[in-house]
Amino acid sequence: MQRNFGHILVRSAIFLLLLASWPAGAAKNSPLTLKLLTDKSVYRAGEPVKMTLSVKNRSGRPVAGRLSSAQKYDFIITDKAGKVVWRWSAGKVFALMITPFKLGPGGTASYEAGWAGTARVKPGKYSVKGALRLDPKRYYAVRKIEIAE
Repeated sequence: MQRNFGHILVRSAIFLLLLASWPAGAAKNSPLTLKLLTDKSVYRAGEPVKMTLSVKNRSGRPVAGRLSSAQKYDFIITDKAGKVVWRWSAGKVFALMITPFKLGPGGTASYEAGWAGTARVKPGKYSVKGALRLDPKRYYAVRKIEIAE
């Protein structure tokens, strides 16, 4: 049992390092497109931000891939300096297992999350990133929002 727990910790650390090192840019020449929507573009302090990440297979063939864990998506909010102020997956635990991902021709998948932290940040402009990671490709969409005074 002790040995397995150590193995899980090492794999978790590796996964988090890989997640944190996602490069800027999306996978090129891919049949998948991502679209990120928020319910508004300007929020008052204390208003929740509702986010929806949509993934669409624009090809005429099924797209199949795999995820390196049970986590399918993530939402990340950064300030104008690029500092992460919120990450949907922070504090969550996901099973470390190969998880299949399949989207039929013309198919879509949607993922939703909400952030209630607008009262805890300074007014200003922020970037919301919705991300999907299919090994070994990375996909994401970005949207700008503003927290008003």
